[in-house]
Amino acid sequence: AQEQQFKDIFVNPPDIGGRYSALSYFGLVPAALIGLDLDRLLAEATRMVKACGKNIPAVQNPGMWLGAIMGVLGQQGRDKVTLLTSASISTLGNWIEQLVAESTGKEGKGLLPVAGMTVGMPHDYASDRLFIYLKVEGEEGNDELDEKVRNLREAGHPRVTLYLSDQYAIAGEFFRWEYATAVTGKLFGI
Repeated sequence: AQEQQFKDIFVNPPDIGGRYSALSYFGLVPAALIGLDLDRLLAEATRMVKACGKNIPAVQNPGMWLGAIMGVLGQQGRDKVTLLTSASISTLGNWIEQLVAESTGKEGKGLLPVAGMTVGMPHDYASDRLFIYLKVEGEEGNDELDEKVRNLREAGHPRVTLYLSDQYAIAGEFFRWEYATAVTGKLFGI
């Protein structure tokens, strides 16, 4: 890059694993190149970091309780975590899928995340599922998914709904999911 006289070179810290690098140069440089507001992204990430702080009680810590829910239900046989998202953040499910699968899929235990699927009828699913719905508030098209998620819940399938104020809130979700995945791994003894 120096020989080619690139305008800038970003060297990521070597101790950040690929699946935990969304808020490092690996994620932020491309975000800047496509014109995203990095100050807004980092403000959302910082908000979640503070919400998951060491002095926050576990029941109020969004990373801790999500990780606890996934870990406890996973150990009870609900080891398929089905990710449902508002349309504008649909690819976030792919990142979560890789993070959770690669981090917890060890030693014959862990969770199997499922992203990008169409929601079926409640009877289409066995009792091995936890549904997690990442919903961008006020987004057009949420109504149909809301109804399907409600049907799943009413049929007895556990579900968690995470509300995002807008698409920039995904930066906070990166941190929440990294934290939650570490908690889940701990509960599985990984």
